[in-house]
Amino acid sequence: METAVTSPRPAARSAPPSFPAASRATDPGATDPRADECRRLLALSLEEVFDDPAAAVGSTRRAVALADALAAEDGDEPRWIDLQAEAVAHHANAERVAADLAAAQTTMARAQQHLAAGSGDPALAARVLELAASLDRETGQPDAALRKLQRAAALHREAGADDAFGRVLVQEGVLLAYVGDYGHSLEVLRQAFEFLVPKQDPRSVLAATQCLAFCLHQVGYDIAAAGLLAEAVRVVERRGDRIVSLRLRWLGARIQIALGHDGETELRRVRDGFLQRGMVYDAALACLDLADHYARRQRLPDLRALALEMFPIFTSRQIHREALAALILLRDTLSSGRADLGLLAELRAFLERSRFDKRLRFRTA
Repeated sequence: METAVTSPRPAARSAPPSFPAASRATDPGATDPRADECRRLLALSLEEVFDDPAAAVGSTRRAVALADALAAEDGDEPRWIDLQAEAVAHHANAERVAADLAAAQTTMARAQQHLAAGSGDPALAARVLELAASLDRETGQPDAALRKLQRAAALHREAGADDAFGRVLVQEGVLLAYVGDYGHSLEVLRQAFEFLVPKQDPRSVLAATQCLAFCLHQVGYDIAAAGLLAEAVRVVERRGDRIVSLRLRWLGARIQIALGHDGETELRRVRDGFLQRGMVYDAALACLDLADHYARRQRLPDLRALALEMFPIFTSRQIHREALAALILLRDTLSSGRADLGLLAELRAFLERSRFDKRLRFRTA
């Protein structure tokens, strides 16, 4: 997959991120209330993971304990092994969102062991592949993530599960957008909308809409992006997803600036919101948006002040060494009052990709 840093986005033109409830494919039935409680906890965790990852870790840990107890009592029963695989995979996903990547990798390996020992249910295999792909993306393995998503999509398609197929296409579109392949992402998302049913899977529809707006913004269709984003904001306000709302506000501020409107105040609020939640990479990227805004307007005193504000963010342990070196170079550039738009564009593209692919190297660093 192409991993080169992208060039600055073109000028604005006028027109041209989630899972449903856990699978019950190998249903143990109502023979043991612990199985129902396990699945209730997994369904709960899928809601918690967006606003309270620590709570999702706790819910999935309890679900794993229930599945393990059932399997320990009847270890030869494939349905309980399948339930273990499902619960452990969701626990790994919660650990991923909670930023405990080392633990998530160990847990996901255990889930795959259970999967191999279970019934061979293709729907469950596809579900675990989806969750494993999210972990691959987060640990800097986008190619491996894409292969898993494509295999999961094939399994869902073979089973005639169009809604699940559409959900995986959304994940593939998001992954392509993360690595900067915006054109391909737009095509995959267009296909995804043909299979998604909004009432059955509102979260995937929202993720697809958000990613579509982001890609349109990246390629310069900001008016169209603003229209899509307005609909996404209405949905999020009804659902009350705080982190998703913050990301939508961030994209909205960028689009408003691209259209020539005021978005600076909102960008600062978004940056502060990310910092309050410990989302350091997002805060650094929001700072770059502010730096680009100031640089294009030759607001050199604001650039120097921003450089001082950015220093605590850059020294966070959550930012790996190569990214930190690039950010310190930018800090020094801004401190001198130089407005280097090319450097800002390269650094932004690098940070967006190196967050998920730590093998990348920044040429100037």
